[in-house]
Amino acid sequence: MASPRAAVPPVPDLAGRSVLVLRPDRLGDVILSLPVFAQLRARFPGVRLTLLASPEVTPLLATHPWIDELMLDDRRGRHRGLQGFRTLVAEVRRSSFAAAIVLRPTLRHALLVAAARIPCRVGTAFRAYSWFFTHRVRQHRRGSGRHELELNLSLLAPFGDPSGDLSGESGDWSGVRLPWVPVDPEARQAARALVGGSQPFVVLHPGSGGSACEWPPEHFARLGHAIKLHHQLGVVVTGVQAESALVAQVAAGVPGALPLAGRTTLPVLAALLAEARAVVAASTGTLHLAAAVGTPVVGIYPALPDVSPVRWGPRGPAAVALEAPSEPRGRGAGVADGVPMAAVTPEAVLAELAPWLGEESRGAGEPDQARG
Repeated sequence: MASPRAAVPPVPDLAGRSVLVLRPDRLGDVILSLPVFAQLRARFPGVRLTLLASPEVTPLLATHPWIDELMLDDRRGRHRGLQGFRTLVAEVRRSSFAAAIVLRPTLRHALLVAAARIPCRVGTAFRAYSWFFTHRVRQHRRGSGRHELELNLSLLAPFGDPSGDLSGESGDWSGVRLPWVPVDPEARQAARALVGGSQPFVVLHPGSGGSACEWPPEHFARLGHAIKLHHQLGVVVTGVQAESALVAQVAAGVPGALPLAGRTTLPVLAALLAEARAVVAASTGTLHLAAAVGTPVVGIYPALPDVSPVRWGPRGPAAVALEAPSEPRGRGAGVADGVPMAAVTPEAVLAELAPWLGEESRGAGEPDQARG
């Protein structure tokens, strides 16, 4: 392990070399990290990119063309405890990475890349364990006023100025600063089988798994009812198995709505979102996934500095974020963390959705094929 007093090694030329990018977080965090891979691939010919991620998100990225290999940090399984950590260190060391980029540093992962003897280790400064990194980017995420995607990209600073020409060999890389997730054809077929028929539909995703301030389920139901009544579109309500009651509550308020709690894998969820006319959700991984497959999205956020759209808004070809007012009004129905989420009305969301709900809007949010 490198000494904190050791000289800073030179930054390697990553062309033709192997690089480990670490982001073992939740779905939305990983999706907002994908432009890092696009930038590295565009800037360094022949670079081999490995993502270290949690087991929950890896099924979605198994065939992503920007990522050459996936490694798991299985903290509940083979990498649990001290012996499991040693196993993980050995697995990383065997890959002989030229560089590691720790996008959201923790003590575990700062120690991991140092113990694995990766010669170039990039992470943020200002942490007690930042000395494990050979190259430190002076970055404060909390209160920075910058988007998570931009913060991720700024970790590439040691490898040179990213503002120049990013044209890739395969054509236009104009989407290099947007997340993109390809849709598996078999998953698309499975998604179509789930919804049945040919009626266009909108996806409502009312839950967040505790990761965000949530919009009231009554508002989701009112919105879905209006979409059904005024636009004659189907409504699909999604969520994980633990959100079955919430999904059923919203679906019960929308005639003919289809509840799909716990009935999709991540690849099938991505395909379902890609098939949708539009998606509405709070600040969740599902919202970011919908934007990354090119579907128009409306996200509903609190006006709180570190969870607002400024930091976590959806990034895609057709993405809108609405903010609840910042004046705290205590707690109660429709109030989360002191922010009255109910103040964002279903009518306001419907107004944002309207351009995408007509027949002429079909395909308006499809991603630029050059990004793939």
